Amino acid sequence: MPGLVIFGTRWNIGSDDLIVPGLTLFLLNTVSIIVCSATYPWDLEYADIRNVSKNSTPGIRLRNSSDLGQRACIELGMELIIGHIVIFSAACLLELFIALMSLRGTIMESQLRKPAIPLLYIRFSLYLVELLWSVLSGLWLFRYYSLCETKQSEIIVFTMIIHGVEITGLLVSMYALYDPAGRKWLKMKKHQMNLEEMSNSKNITHPKRCRSGSTRNWRQRKVAMAYQKRWRHRCSLLCLCCCISKSERNKDSLTAIAKLLSEFFGDLDVVVTDILAGLILLRRKQKKKRLSIINKHKDATYDFLSGVRVTPDTEFVSLSDARDQAWFKVIIRYMRYASAAYGWPLYMVMHPKCGCCQIVSHSRCCKQGELQPQGDNCCACHLAAAQHVIEMDNDTEILYASFDSDVEKTAFFVALDYLTKSIVITIRGTLSTQDIITDLKAEEDFIPISPLKEDWIGHGGIIQAATYVKKKLEDEDLIAKAQAADPDQGTKDFKLVVVGHSLGAGTAAILSVLLRETYPNLECYSFAPPGGLLSSSLADYTKEFVTSFVLGKDLVPRIGLSQLEMLRKDIMEVLTESKEPKWKILASSLLCCQGAPKTVIEPRDNIKDIEAEEQVKGGPSVTHTLLYPPGKIIHLVRRHITDERKIRGAPKPVYQAIWADKADFDEVLISPVMVQDHMPQKILYALEMVALLHEKHVDVNSMHQK
Repeated sequence: MPGLVIFGTRWNIGSDDLIVPGLTLFLLNTVSIIVCSATYPWDLEYADIRNVSKNSTPGIRLRNSSDLGQRACIELGMELIIGHIVIFSAACLLELFIALMSLRGTIMESQLRKPAIPLLYIRFSLYLVELLWSVLSGLWLFRYYSLCETKQSEIIVFTMIIHGVEITGLLVSMYALYDPAGRKWLKMKKHQMNLEEMSNSKNITHPKRCRSGSTRNWRQRKVAMAYQKRWRHRCSLLCLCCCISKSERNKDSLTAIAKLLSEFFGDLDVVVTDILAGLILLRRKQKKKRLSIINKHKDATYDFLSGVRVTPDTEFVSLSDARDQAWFKVIIRYMRYASAAYGWPLYMVMHPKCGCCQIVSHSRCCKQGELQPQGDNCCACHLAAAQHVIEMDNDTEILYASFDSDVEKTAFFVALDYLTKSIVITIRGTLSTQDIITDLKAEEDFIPISPLKEDWIGHGGIIQAATYVKKKLEDEDLIAKAQAADPDQGTKDFKLVVVGHSLGAGTAAILSVLLRETYPNLECYSFAPPGGLLSSSLADYTKEFVTSFVLGKDLVPRIGLSQLEMLRKDIMEVLTESKEPKWKILASSLLCCQGAPKTVIEPRDNIKDIEAEEQVKGGPSVTHTLLYPPGKIIHLVRRHITDERKIRGAPKPVYQAIWADKADFDEVLISPVMVQDHMPQKILYALEMVALLHEKHVDVNSMHQK
C-alpha cells in the first residue's frame, strides 16, 4: 500500500507484495541453472568438436555439409545454453534483490521500498532478452534438431519451457493487476498534491482556490466514472458467464451495483493484500478489546460469548418448562422449511454420502404429479429434496412451489403444516447469481405501503423481492387456496407464518410488513437476516410479529452499507497505525506461524461512539442510513466448556440462546467462522443443540457464574 506505480500507471499490487513472486521466480531460476549445469555434458561436446576437426581436412571439411552442420549445432548450442544460464543467473539476482526491497518498512512506508522500482524496470528489460533468446533457440531447434545427437536439444527445450512459463505468468499477472483508471488516478492525486502545496503558499488568492476546486471535482468525477465503468464490465462479465438475461431491469441493476461498488472502493488506494492484512489486525484489536473489558469489568461484563457481552442483566432464552421447549421445537421445524427452500444443492451438502440416492429414489423423472413446481427440472429434484429436508409426512403438504429466480425475484413455496396449524410461506435465500445481484442492490428505499411513512426504509433490492412475492401470492390467490384446501382439518383458521434464511429472511420480514394489514396475526421467523435491512423505527415495529435468529459471529446480520463504511474506516486506521510489515502480519495468521501482535489500537465500542467522535473532528463517519436486522433477535452463542466444567452428554461447544438488541449487530466481528456461521445447516444444528441442552435440564445461568 499504496498501489505500485510503474509504466506511468497504478497497478492493483503493492510494492510489499513482491516477496512471494520474487522468491518463487528466484527458486525457479535457481533450479533451472542447476538442471542446465548438471545435465549438460561439457567435456563430451568439446571432444566432439575436436574430433570433427581432426577427422576432416580443411578442404574436405568445407565441402562436407554433415560435418559443418554438426559443428554448427554443437557450437551454437553451447552458446545458446550458456546464454540461458547467464539470463537465469541475472534473473536470480534481480528477483532476490526485489524480494529484499519488498521486505522493507511497514504497510504505509512505501518510500522505503522505492529502490525496487528501477529493479523492476531492469527485470522487465531482461524479460525482453529472454523472449529474444528463446526465439533464437527456437530457430536453432528448427534448423539443427535432426543433426544433433547430444542432450543439447533437450536442454534448450527445457530452458524455452521455463522462459515460456515465466513470460506467460508475467502477461497473465499484468492483465489481472492492471488498473484501467490508474492513469486518471495518478493525475488526480498529482493535482491534489499541487492544490495542497498551493493552499500552503501565502501568495494564493481565493479566486484561484475556487477554480482549482472546480477542476479537482472534475478530475474526481472522471476517476469515479472510470471505476464505475470497470465495475460494470466485471458485473456484465459475471452475468454473461452465468447466462443472465440482458433485460433493461437487469442492466439498471448492474449500473446501480457498479456505482455503489465504485463509490465504496474507488477512493481507497489499497490492494487486496492490504485489506486482508487489515482484517487480521482488526481481529487482533477486537480480541484485545474484549479481554480488556473483561479484566476491567466494564459495565459489569464478565464474559463474551460469540463476541457479545455477558453481564448480570443478560437475558437467556427460558426453555425451562414444557411449553417453552415445545415452542422452540416449532422454531426448529420452521428452520427446516427455510433450509428446504434451497432444494437439492443444500440437501447434497447436508447428506454428502447418500443424498443423491435418496433424491433420485423420490424424484419423478418425466412423470406428471399433482404439484408442478415452477423452475424445477423434469425430475423435480428440488421438490424431492425439499420434502426430505422438511421430513414431510401426513402433517405437511406443499401446495405451490416456484424455484424460478431472477434479479429481485426470489424462489419460494407455500405449504400447509397440520402439526402447527399454519400456512407456511417459505422464501429461499441466496443461491444463484441473480440472488447475489439482488443482495448487492443495497441502496435504501421506502417500504411500499399506503400511506407512505418516511422513516420506514429498507434494503432496496430486498424490498423489490418482497413486492414480487406479494404480487405472486395475490395473482395466484395462494393464501386463499391454502385456507380452502382442507376445511375438515380447519385450514380456514390456520395462522399465516412467513419464514426464510439469509436473503429469504430479509424478504420474509419485509413481506410480513406488507401483509400484516391484511393478516394482523401473522408470524415471521427470520433466520440469519441481513443486517442492513430496516431503519430503526421499522425494526422496532417488527418486534411485534418478527423473531430473528443469528448464529455466533455470522457476518451477514452485521453487514449493511453503513457498517461496511465503518469497517473500511477501521481497516484504514489499523493499517496506518500498524508498525509491522505486511508479510509478518499475513504470516502470523497461518496456523504454523501464530505470532503475537506487537501493536494493537484500542478500538471504539460501536458505530454511535465513532459517529460522535467524527462529529467532533468535523465530519460524519457514514453517509448511508444505519439499517438493522428485523424484529426480536435471539442470538445463538457458543461456549467452549473446559474439562473441569464439562457437561456429561453435552457436545462441545455448548450452544445457548440469549435475547439480543439490534444495536449488538452494528459492528462486523472478524472471525474464521463468520461465513460458516451463516450456513443454514449450521443454524439448524445450533438450534437442535440448544433444545438438547435444555432437555438435559442444564442450568444455563450457572454456567456463567464466576
